[in-house]
Amino acid sequence: MKFITINFDDVLTEIFRSTAPTYMGVVLKRLMLMASEKIAKSMDIDALLTGESVAQVSSQTLRNLAIIDQASSMLILRPLSTMNKPDIMDIADSIGTRHFAESMPEYCGVISQNPIIHGSFKRIEKVAKCFDYEVLDKAVEEAKSIYVHEVVDNINELAPMEVVQNLEGENQVVIDIRAEDVCIETSCECIKIPFHQLKIEFKKLPQDKEYLLYCEKGIMSQLHGQYLRDSQGCENIRVYRPLV
Repeated sequence: MKFITINFDDVLTEIFRSTAPTYMGVVLKRLMLMASEKIAKSMDIDALLTGESVAQVSSQTLRNLAIIDQASSMLILRPLSTMNKPDIMDIADSIGTRHFAESMPEYCGVISQNPIIHGSFKRIEKVAKCFDYEVLDKAVEEAKSIYVHEVVDNINELAPMEVVQNLEGENQVVIDIRAEDVCIETSCECIKIPFHQLKIEFKKLPQDKEYLLYCEKGIMSQLHGQYLRDSQGCENIRVYRPLV
């Protein structure tokens, strides 16, 4: 069995460029289905399966699910669709996956700003035409594949990012990577680079500084810090989690 991942960073950047904030969540789910369909067809897989449950979040209303499903011609199975959240959590507890689910960063939560809950079929047609699908095609082409039994070994090779709780040095710079147009107040220099721009913008920064990535929970900071360290060899990155 293979575990296949698709890096959606550039796709998210294109969503922010082309899509109205209220439709970002729905568009993201449509693009995830389109990417999944491309992978499935290349592997002769006949159906897609998701963990969506009706009406738990804005993109999972009946209308929005119908709009999302339009993006794919494949059969989409949703075994949790009619279940209540407490029941789903009980199952996650029993099979040992709840811890992973609670600590996993979700792009769909990050970009949801006043999300539409009853989308328009006509509006989504216009929104979809504004997106550059070459970005999605490129992301799918660069998909990473690993056998499931190798996943644990692969994860163990990734050292966790160091977490800093107190700002001490003049050489430190906090980077607020939240999508919202706000910046945390700190005792040292703080700059704003939304997570979806970090891969490109970080290269432009002076590399003689120590950069501390900040987000509300620290999970997105860990994820993007590890990416910069592993893909670009950046060793001057930490995660900033101030004491409350």
